[in-house]
Amino acid sequence: MAKSGFAGSGGMTPSCPGRVAAGPGQAHHCSGASGAWGRQKGGDVLQKFRTIGFSAQMIVTVLVMAIVVFVGYEYFPAIGARTDEIRQKQAQLDELTAEVQKGVDIEKKLPVLEREVVNVQAQLDELKTIIPPDRSDGGLVSKLESLATRSARSSRR
Repeated sequence: MAKSGFAGSGGMTPSCPGRVAAGPGQAHHCSGASGAWGRQKGGDVLQKFRTIGFSAQMIVTVLVMAIVVFVGYEYFPAIGARTDEIRQKQAQLDELTAEVQKGVDIEKKLPVLEREVVNVQAQLDELKTIIPPDRSDGGLVSKLESLATRSARSSRR
């Protein structure tokens, strides 16, 4: 019977770097979502990083950060343009929000404004009864002139 390469079967796995076989009834050390090998290898890198001097650690850290920044600018070159576009859109949104708020405020004042319109309309109707809507300035001026002439004649007598 040939040994299988699957986890827990006791055979070697072709993808296993150490090609270590698991015992009967045991899961292979490379099996699982993250695998023990990945954690162990990451731990080895961290241990090696800790063994180098502080200045070398800083140099490595700065280099990694520079690579990350370079890749960011290389793959996302239009970030500045997008940021400006976002600012413009935000300014437009703020203007529209202010305009909507003005409308909402006016809507809240609508009953008061309607009552005020009714009051002003009543005052206008009252004034129309006092002052006729069609103006006859010429007739009014001629009446005043004739009245002034009569009064001037009567004062001379």
